[in-house]
Amino acid sequence: KRVSFANVPAQLLNDLMVSLARREAASDTDDVDIMCVSDLRRMAHGRGLSVDGSREMLISSIKQDEEGSETESDQSDLD
Repeated sequence: KRVSFANVPAQLLNDLMVSLARREAASDTDDVDIMCVSDLRRMAHGRGLSVDGSREMLISSIKQDEEGSETESDQSDLD
């Protein structure tokens, strides 16, 4: 079955494409600031971090873990 966008307003189609692009960009970077709590807990658990606490605490733990990982990889590059 073919889909036609002939009757769709151009602005609506543009808004949909922009929204899709933003969502893909956000998922590529794993931007923890916009993730839901269940995804944050899943990510924290995968990294061996505590999954208890508020959304803000989860975000803080994940960001600290990311900074620690970057520092370790920078140190190994120097060796």
